[in-house]
Amino acid sequence: MGKIIGLEKRGDVWRCRRWVPTDIRHIIGKEEVVKSLRTKGYRTAVVSKFSPSGTH
Repeated sequence: MGKIIGLEKRGDVWRCRRWVPTDIRHIIGKEEVVKSLRTKGYRTAVVSKFSPSGTH
């Protein structure tokens, strides 16, 4: 399985990082959003990243 953009490991847990488009940054107040995927397994993290709810 290749490297997935926006997926990174912090400690033992995988998380997803997404940049916020410049035209709505003033609404959200952030340049990027980071969400823990609450999993230690790479394959589970990939599935979680691409599921609509963020969890499998």
